[in-house]
Amino acid sequence: MKLFAIAPLAIVAILSSMVVISSAAPAVEVDNNCAVEADNNSAGSKCKCKLGCTKEYNPRCAKLGDGEYRTFGNPCMYEAYKCTHPWEKVKLISESACPKPTPTCPVACTKEYDPVCAKLGNGKYQTFGNQCTYEVYMCEHPKEKTKLISKTACPEEPPTIACDVSCPKEDYGPVCVKLGNGKYKTFDSKCGYVIYVCEHPTENTELISKTACPKEPTPICEKACMDSWLPVCAAFQDGRVQTFGNQCELNNAMCGRPDEKVDVTKGECPK
Repeated sequence: MKLFAIAPLAIVAILSSMVVISSAAPAVEVDNNCAVEADNNSAGSKCKCKLGCTKEYNPRCAKLGDGEYRTFGNPCMYEAYKCTHPWEKVKLISESACPKPTPTCPVACTKEYDPVCAKLGNGKYQTFGNQCTYEVYMCEHPKEKTKLISKTACPEEPPTIACDVSCPKEDYGPVCVKLGNGKYKTFDSKCGYVIYVCEHPTENTELISKTACPKEPTPICEKACMDSWLPVCAAFQDGRVQTFGNQCELNNAMCGRPDEKVDVTKGECPK
């Protein structure tokens, strides 16, 4: 009879120990990527994640819990982030890289006139009403290279002259002009010369006559050469090579062609 009285007490003790053991083990929530042990503290949740991802670039754009948009290199990196941040709400936005955010530029500047001078990307100088308006310009043109020159207005430039681009046919009549480089040039008409002066305001030109310029005289070349055999080889721009008896003969051949380049070597040209 005592055995039967003890047995129920033993069963109760065994069941009690099982309850204690089961209450000590945390509940396990299964995620798509890992098993998360919930312990009523999201920051302390434990997750065994697969962090070994390849370097393959197959980007994904996701919105993080704080509202930030982030580009992940590939789906594996995106899944790894979700796994290691199980308490954060992460949302896949697109299967591509996130677009670059457009900078928010200030749009309200005071009308205070405190000018600054800046050099723009096209090389021109521009005066801005104040530092704020200059910074707005830089913000709205992020790819343009600008440089702040001074905290004053840019010096005034001479006004641009609108030069005529066509001359009436009845105005035809050649004129001879001396250019800034000392050379003489014939213009079809005085109108054409006026346009040239307009387009070259800094060049000093002079109207010589109301006729065409005379042709340049033929240069006087040295024609009497000594009868000595000191050959030189001349290579011309057109690919020709020619042997001359001496330098004097080559000079005579090049007379009247001062702008033509020729390579000269001592000795006869190779055959």
